Amino acid sequence: MATRKIGASYILLPGHPLARGGHVLWRAGEEPVIVEGRGATREEEALEFHGGMIVAGFISDAVAGWQPGDSILERVMAAYALRQQPARDLLLLQGVDWETLAWTARGHITKLT
Repeated sequence: MATRKIGASYILLPGHPLARGGHVLWRAGEEPVIVEGRGATREEEALEFHGGMIVAGFISDAVAGWQPGDSILERVMAAYALRQQPARDLLLLQGVDWETLAWTARGHITKLT
């Protein structure tokens, strides 16, 4: 299986602080590696870029209880604290208020891997 380069506006994976820009290197069954973009994502060969926030795939279980106005950072970090496991699959959070990083009524998830 080939390694995929998946970029997004934000990346928040277990054991790592919030990264703005950049991408992850993902290979099936392995923990993704974050490549920080220092606030900007540059065009790179074979880079898939998505507007939104990359999070661990197991966040899908937690999203059902989120309400508009909930802090994305608090909700994601709480889910990570409960599961305490590395990311194996990735999701993309979209439809979020990016100025406040709050969940909205338009918020949704997309499976990336």
